[in-house]
Amino acid sequence: MRIRILTTVLIGGFCLIGAGCTTLVTNGTSVSNGTSQSPGMAPLPGQFAFQAKRGFLTAVGGGGRTTDVIHTDASNPRAWEKFRLWFNANSGPYYAIQTVNGHFLTALNNGGQIANAIQSSSTTIVDEALFNLVPETGARVSFRAYAIQTVRGYFITAVGGGGKNIGETIHTDARTVGSWEEFNLFRCGDLGSGSTYGIETGAPGAFFNISNWIAAAGGGQNAGPNALVTNDLITSHLTFTLLRQPDGSYAMQTASGYFVTANGGGAPGQGFRTDAAQIGSREKFTYVDNGDCTGYLKTYDGNYVSAPANSITTVSDIARASRWRFWVYRL
Repeated sequence: MRIRILTTVLIGGFCLIGAGCTTLVTNGTSVSNGTSQSPGMAPLPGQFAFQAKRGFLTAVGGGGRTTDVIHTDASNPRAWEKFRLWFNANSGPYYAIQTVNGHFLTALNNGGQIANAIQSSSTTIVDEALFNLVPETGARVSFRAYAIQTVRGYFITAVGGGGKNIGETIHTDARTVGSWEEFNLFRCGDLGSGSTYGIETGAPGAFFNISNWIAAAGGGQNAGPNALVTNDLITSHLTFTLLRQPDGSYAMQTASGYFVTANGGGAPGQGFRTDAAQIGSREKFTYVDNGDCTGYLKTYDGNYVSAPANSITTVSDIARASRWRFWVYRL
């Protein structure tokens, strides 16, 4: 058993790394069948994919490895590229990253490593399994990226910006963030409630095209029918907060605080408005997961939100509909 003196936060008698109390910290408690036995920590809804500049992070074998742990060359996120994030708001900014088969990523010695820097063999949330997701913006970032920081302050590096499946694909010795330390974060399946996203698409059948986004013209509070557009690239106009409804659908809240309405319940050619102050049936959208961190947005009347010819409309045939991916702006 390792025993370290660390600055921690005390939750229900169990200390997690953060700030506030100084005490002895031992290895975490066991996790089985997706349920944490560590007081306060629980998985967020859905799964997440991390995209480096040249590929998605893959937990080789779905996790459970101490060598050949991470590849960075996947073009599309499938099962091994999907992770669950465990979190507790009272434990500071730290997340645990769980692979598809239930193991947790750990940074050897909490970072500062080049060889065998990351492992995926832990079934417990130990101190090495805690990471801070640091938002990054600026000239290198097309929307919002995240740096993954260990509790010792080191950042995870995708060597060469990714695109690797042999050798040392991951380092943990970076003290500053460059393009190799930046990861786009996408949510898959259950999109949760209260998180904010950029919603991105490409042509029907394509994985994505970074020039096609849903944007609220002017940031929202627009009577339409052309209140949703693809050519307004101001960041705040590209962000939508999704609020899960009791029936499993989502309301899309613009930066102005108003909600997106599918005119006519989503009938083709009716357009959208963004000035609804309350949520009714026409403000509800269903997410239809495609299995690769993309999905379809279905309106109340069963049509699909799509972006043909650089406009936002609806179509009745899912084969003609755009597939959207949800780029995390704020969890």
